[in-house]
Amino acid sequence: MKCTPLLELSFIFFAFITEQLSATNTPVLDFTGENVLTGTEYNILTTSQESARTCSGLSLFSGESKTCPLNVIQEQLEFLKGTALTFLHAYDQEGVVYESLRLNIKFSTTECICGQSTVWRIGNFDDSTGQWFITGGGIEGNPGAQTMQSWFKIEKASTHAYKISHCPSVRNSCVSLYGDVGIYSGGGVRRLALSHTPLSVIFVKGKQ
Repeated sequence: MKCTPLLELSFIFFAFITEQLSATNTPVLDFTGENVLTGTEYNILTTSQESARTCSGLSLFSGESKTCPLNVIQEQLEFLKGTALTFLHAYDQEGVVYESLRLNIKFSTTECICGQSTVWRIGNFDDSTGQWFITGGGIEGNPGAQTMQSWFKIEKASTHAYKISHCPSVRNSCVSLYGDVGIYSGGGVRRLALSHTPLSVIFVKGKQ
């Protein structure tokens, strides 16, 4: 199907509106069983789908070459909780984060050697690894064609864990890049990337 810019934009807005109407009213819960809230800091910790045993957190990483945009990575050591994050709804709604609703995910740190935002996005395709990595440099809010790479969903993966997925538009539309967020290991770094094997995570509230 050939898409004009207007048609592509229509698909994206349709996806957001339809999702608001059809998404569940099931709140995402943190590690203590409380509702996850927008504007509140959390650490995302990796875990097993079979148990509540947690591993390390997530952070931004520039790599040895200090290239930009920064990659979102899993910390190598289990006792490191990573950098705190906040969640933001598509339409400036405040309050509870619900399963399957599109969100921005943003590291709380304001320090970035690239001078870019710390909002997650899907980076450009990496030819050397064949991966779509998760990076910083995303755009906060403003659903539309220019922000489609910056939207993610939180969905239940198991009794103990959630998964994060990226789906900027409806399937079979002009924008077809979607998938779960998993781990790609290479060069001694565990980078987040689109994957057929989703990363299982829990949410631990940070500082108040």
